[in-house]
Amino acid sequence: MKALNDKNVMHRDLKCENIMLNFPAEGWSQVDKKFRQEFQMNSGNFQIKLADFGFSKELEEDELTASVYGTPLYMAPEILNRKPYTTKADVWSLGCIFYEILIGTMPFNARDYNDLIATIEAGLYSIPKTIGLS
Repeated sequence: MKALNDKNVMHRDLKCENIMLNFPAEGWSQVDKKFRQEFQMNSGNFQIKLADFGFSKELEEDELTASVYGTPLYMAPEILNRKPYTTKADVWSLGCIFYEILIGTMPFNARDYNDLIATIEAGLYSIPKTIGLS
């Protein structure tokens, strides 16, 4: 994300499906596959890669864009409302991804597009008390 931001590039479709984890397999047998995965997750010996740059766009400094691309459940409010936005819209999507990873569901749910906009604008999300977060 920092590399994209440094180049003023927006991904515009950040979601869990577009995040790939690469676990190098050098030196491990297939028998040890489960152990390898647990070891690498705990040791941090893996790479995170972004995929699907089909909607990405490079912006000039201080440029705004208004095209509506992406997956609505991950879209920043300004995109949903068809207002100009910057690379900061990807930060919103990243926040939705973090929420989904921690909680197991999307932060905002809705019946349709208009309901999604209303739900986001009202800030209607919660963290279930059954989730053991510090």
